[in-house]
Amino acid sequence: MRYDERLMRVLVVGATCLAGSHSAAASGRAGGPGGRPGDHLGPAGPIQDPVAHLSGGRTDAQDAGQVEAFRQVITSAEATAETRRVSARFLLMSTDDAAIATAVEILRDASKPHAQTAICEAAIELGAASPEALGVELVDPLVAILRSAHEPQQRLAAQVLGLYRDGNVAARLGAVAQDAAVAESARLAAIGALSMNMTRREVVEQLILLLDDPTPSVVNRALDVLQPASREPLGRDAAKWKAWWQSKAALSENEWLADRNALLLKREAALKQHAERIESEARVKESRLTSRLVDVLRDLFRRLPPDERDGKLIAWLADDIAAVRLTAVELIMRPISEEARRPSAAVRTALHERLRDAIAEVRRGALEIFGAIADPADAEAVMALLKTEGDVATRQAAFDALGRLRNAAALPLLVQEIGDPAARPSCVRSAADAVTRLAGIAPLPDEASGSAVEPLKRRFASTPPEDAATRAALVGAMAELARPEFVDEYRAVVASSREAALLRPAVRGLAFIKDQPSVPAVRALLQSSDDALVRQRCVEMIAAAGGDDADLAALVRSAQSANEPAAAVRDAALHALTGWVLSRSSEEQLRLADQLAADPAAVEAYLTLLTHRLSQGGGDGVALLAAQRRLGDVLAAAGKHAAAAVQYRAAFDTLRGSGAAAAVQIAPLLVVTSLQAADYETLGAVVDALRPMAADRAFDDLAEQVQTYLDSIDAAAEPARVAAVRKAILAVPRDGLGERWNVMAATLEKEHADQPPTGPQAPSDPGGDASP
Repeated sequence: MRYDERLMRVLVVGATCLAGSHSAAASGRAGGPGGRPGDHLGPAGPIQDPVAHLSGGRTDAQDAGQVEAFRQVITSAEATAETRRVSARFLLMSTDDAAIATAVEILRDASKPHAQTAICEAAIELGAASPEALGVELVDPLVAILRSAHEPQQRLAAQVLGLYRDGNVAARLGAVAQDAAVAESARLAAIGALSMNMTRREVVEQLILLLDDPTPSVVNRALDVLQPASREPLGRDAAKWKAWWQSKAALSENEWLADRNALLLKREAALKQHAERIESEARVKESRLTSRLVDVLRDLFRRLPPDERDGKLIAWLADDIAAVRLTAVELIMRPISEEARRPSAAVRTALHERLRDAIAEVRRGALEIFGAIADPADAEAVMALLKTEGDVATRQAAFDALGRLRNAAALPLLVQEIGDPAARPSCVRSAADAVTRLAGIAPLPDEASGSAVEPLKRRFASTPPEDAATRAALVGAMAELARPEFVDEYRAVVASSREAALLRPAVRGLAFIKDQPSVPAVRALLQSSDDALVRQRCVEMIAAAGGDDADLAALVRSAQSANEPAAAVRDAALHALTGWVLSRSSEEQLRLADQLAADPAAVEAYLTLLTHRLSQGGGDGVALLAAQRRLGDVLAAAGKHAAAAVQYRAAFDTLRGSGAAAAVQIAPLLVVTSLQAADYETLGAVVDALRPMAADRAFDDLAEQVQTYLDSIDAAAEPARVAAVRKAILAVPRDGLGERWNVMAATLEKEHADQPPTGPQAPSDPGGDASP
């Protein structure tokens, strides 16, 4: 057995004996009940850490033999440093006077510096955990070591003395630092020991005294140590530090402690600010590096052949660096958003793996892609994610994706989130929005939509009024489900709320279920709301559920720009009006146009919609002809001659085909508006169509209208137009057209012969038509 092993065995036995007597009274220094050392050994096997057998604090030694065993280990040059240090710790922890005296003896023996080192290191370990554990008996020998010429022991002794909180120790250290007869290294080590207690006024006082020392190194070291003592930077000006101390020396102990506390708080704040600045700078640098990395990846991807890109994306999605995975997600999303081009099946499989990514931002990116692809098959993976996802923003992204994936199987999970009292309001909103999208894509099965009724109603009732966003999302989901069970919620919102975001879906819901009792309240809201979309929803609701004169008047009012500034609301009102009057008589349809007469644009829009719907089979032929005739008149009055001619021609062709004499009455309107629109061929076509059915009187009326138009043209300003109209008239064969027509044609011929044209031939479109 080696010598060190024998020493360790002695150490273990001594340590366990000391541990067994730990309960003895410290004041008695006597020790506890007797017993053999073996009685206190632990379980069989080597003891790795003898210190672990002590519960802490001082212990009593049982006999002088144990203390001697420790002394032998500590002073032995053959024992390892660790063995000596552990033995010294047991010795210092003892409450036995003999043990402490032995430690003092070892410290005084300058011939065994290794033993002094063991005692000092053990004292440093004990004092760092509990300064009160260091006995005052050690101070004298430690000061003696500090004054010695052995620098390693000087430093260790100074470290131990610095752990003492006793004011006398500070004075002893100050005396060493001021003693010019002591080695400079010892004086500087003493100042270092003082620096370990800068909150104590006696320590600061000792340092201030050193500023008058003739040794520059001592003064400089004292100034170094003093720097953190003041809240204001005093630099290396000794005079400033002395003046500062004069202002502090008169403080009471409580005032001094309060001042030191304020200093520590300021220093803590400064350190925190410094740490935050370093963290901020680190984040900026990291962001710049990440940005460069992403730029390189983008450029590399752009240069890859198309057939290699999928493989690179899959590899990047599995990369250890989050920035690389995020870049892959971005590169997958770009062609989806810009070109509506979906990723390959292999890439989508790799994206499914990213739903389990450790970085929430990556998971959200994958969810955004699945939502954009809108493949119902991806819903299962998204629903699986929601079962374990704890990040709120990612849960919201998952609900948003489910709303876009068009898979009704997601409805129970969405309803579960809405009905969960512990769910975050933001997640409830996202889930409700997803229900809105699902129901808006296609009607849900009655049983599925019915399962959402109670959870939605309960959540709406429990959501406070100030959370308008969540309430609006819930009502939006109710509206798209289009179930009559929500009528009470809709009515309550219309009656009490002024939140546009809440009113829009509520009124929409009333329209879907055609709730007639709510129409008066909606009419009132139409007049009072300052939100255009709310008013549009009101118009749509009145169109769906209303029908009496008050509703008609409300729609007429909303169709006119003088009353309604929003074009979308006016268009909705006009669509509603035309839908209502399709089944009514032609007179009633045109009477409605008269009610809109204050707004020509509204009249035109209404008649345009009406003729379109009537032409699609929405009414009888008489009503269509009347609407076309009225629309032609409105367009002609607005200077939209080409558009007016289209309506007149439609009516003319209908009447001519049926052999109706009314075609003769509309023919002058068609001819004149065509000429005004620079359509010079229609004149001959209309005349040819009228020959079989018209008498001379009809052609006389036509000639009169054409002559009136011709006379209205300023020949000096528009010679080309005059020439074009004259040419069109003379191109019509005169046979059977009556005297008035022939006189007009003869006069034009004579004018043409007497005054040859001096300008160019008539252009194909001389202008003058306001039609689009």
